[in-house]
This record gives sequence, structure tokens and C-alpha cells, in this order.
Amino acid sequence: MRRFHTSMQRLALPSFDQDELLECIKKLLLVDKSWIPKAEGFSMYLRPFAFGTSAALGVAPPSDAEISIIMSPVGPYFPEGLVPVNVLLDEVNVRAFPQGTGQYKIGGNYAPTLAHLPVAMEHGCKQSLYTIEDGPGSEKYVAECGAMNVFFLLEHGNGEQELVTPPLDGTILPGVTRDSVLSLCREWNEVKVSERMISVRELKDHASKGTLLEIFGCGTACAIMPIKALVRTSGEKLQARLSNTNGSLLYERLFKTL
Repeated sequence: MRRFHTSMQRLALPSFDQDELLECIKKLLLVDKSWIPKAEGFSMYLRPFAFGTSAALGVAPPSDAEISIIMSPVGPYFPEGLVPVNVLLDEVNVRAFPQGTGQYKIGGNYAPTLAHLPVAMEHGCKQSLYTIEDGPGSEKYVAECGAMNVFFLLEHGNGEQELVTPPLDGTILPGVTRDSVLSLCREWNEVKVSERMISVRELKDHASKGTLLEIFGCGTACAIMPIKALVRTSGEKLQARLSNTNGSLLYERLFKTL
């Protein structure tokens, strides 16, 4: 609810009472409770959205807005189980720039990425993982996918394992699934958890050594999406090992827990 509120503020839409909207959604669920799936793996998808409704034509903050709720029963995101997919490593296009709108849940962050999906599919990939330069001419750093945050499980020379995800620097969308992954892994205290910049060079180095243990994305719809490899447009693949000396795969454990 806070993210929805701050996103509306960023677009200069009128404010609303967060607690009141939450109570309205609870009432809506009671009215339509017969639609809530009971089978394992099924759920009720809820998505609030807002748009300006001022009766005026011009470029100015609206004085009126409408909030609506999309509500739909949905089946398992992975009906055949957690099958790792390939993701295109996009080193040309940028999803969001610093001081922009990348940290807000707005349509303008998603629509432009749809044009890149055919390119990803040409390389046998389901989505694109975007990168960004840390200054003019610097090396490329991982940002996020078009519709999800991304995590990397690395193994270092001393045997220490580190779970890395890009920090909330203004280009990354915060989310409850991302927060849940971070909180669970910190609670389990089995791997080091870091929110830091990670470069394509560092990922390539780990992949070549076989110490890129796991890659996975996370988001509201998929919860956890395992990634088999990051595919560069040259055809090079930064392959995840998808095995763990500690036993079970981390992404599987997270998926079951979430």
C-alpha cells in the first residue's frame, strides 16, 4: 500500500487514505470470497491502479483521480514445477536511470520493455535483465528484469556463500517479495546477504569458475523464477551451476516457504 501511495505521489495524483483503501479491499474480498481458489498453488491476484479523471485537457497535476482494483483468480505460475529459464542480458538498453521513476510502480516502467521481448525470444529467453553504467564509460552493472527483481548466489574462495541483489538506489523497484527473500535469508543466517552493485564482469568471473551457484528472479506473480543462464547477444552464456554443497537449492526452499 505504501508503494502504491508513493507511486501516486510521484505522478502528482491526489492522495488517499491508505488504511481506508486497505479496509475497502478486505470488504471486496468478503463480497467475492466464493471466487477465492482453495486448491494448492492457486491464489487471488489483487492489483490496485489509479488514473487521473479531471475534466480538463492540459499538462497539469489532476485534481481528481479514480482508484480501481483488478481482482482475478490465478493458477500456478509454474504448472509443471520450477523449471529454470534463460534470460537475455541486455547490455544496450536501460530500464531506469538514477533520479528517474524506476523505484515507482507505474506503467511507464513496463511498457517500454515490451519492445525488447521479441529480441529476448530470438535468443531463446523469456525476459531481459537490464544493465546500467556506473558513470560514463564505466563497466556494466546489473539492474533488474523487466518485471522482477534478481538475485545471485555466489561462492567465494573461502567457501563463504553470498546472496547478492542490487540495492534500492532509485532505479530498482522495491517489493514485498524482494523484502521477504532478504528477510528469510537473514533469518536463516546460512549465507551472507548483500544489497550491492554487481557487475557483468564479476558475474562472468564467477560463471567461468563455477561459483555462480544460483540465479533467480522474484515478483508478485511468479514469487520465485529460477534462471539457468544469462545469455549475451554474442551467444555467450553465463551459466548458473544450479547445485549447492549445502544441500537443497536456495530458490526451491524460498519458493516453498513463500
